[in-house]
Amino acid sequence: MRTLVLNTAWANGNDDVIDTATQLFQNWMRFNQTVDADLKSVVYPVGIAYGGEEEWEFVWDQYLSSSDPYEKRLFLSALGKSRIPWLLSRYLEYSIDPSKVRTQDTTTVIAYVSGNVYGRYLTWNFVRNNWSLFLERYGGGSFSFSRLIKYVTGSFTTELELKEVERFFSEQGDQGSGARAVRQALEVIQRNILWLETNQNLIQNCLSDTQSCFSSSLP
Repeated sequence: MRTLVLNTAWANGNDDVIDTATQLFQNWMRFNQTVDADLKSVVYPVGIAYGGEEEWEFVWDQYLSSSDPYEKRLFLSALGKSRIPWLLSRYLEYSIDPSKVRTQDTTTVIAYVSGNVYGRYLTWNFVRNNWSLFLERYGGGSFSFSRLIKYVTGSFTTELELKEVERFFSEQGDQGSGARAVRQALEVIQRNILWLETNQNLIQNCLSDTQSCFSSSLP
């Protein structure tokens, strides 16, 4: 529960949590001080999100040298939290290099970067530019293929984004068994658009007047 609370706090800009986690990260990086096991999922991403290239490279080296699957997954997740676009772009390039990231972890890295507001459109452009590689690697009907499409389009909420996704996939021709994944992705975007249109005013009211959130509820 503590980990959940702390992750929610730093994601929402709580200065106390960010400052403490950043200090713990620096102690780990510079003085080799161990981070408590239940705090790693907070300290690692905060260190990356509020650090620079040095912090990113440090965690990347930890990922390469670690043999612990759990630790490696924490490192992969944290690396996707950077707010520096060129680092995220390089990370995406690493994701399709089997000498750096295992092939089975490629879509995992893409999911982490696309879940970052600073990496959302970087990921979409990256996947489009490397579409033939992904299609060849995973095949249109595979689970990984479906997840890939879901990760890069699932947060889209505008008509412009919907049309962009529709246009891209229409240009790819027959998707074969992957057509279902494409259709589902388009349906998700349409639902996102509808939800936002229905609730946008209520959300704005909540942001400007906290009391209104207690007298209203979002569907």
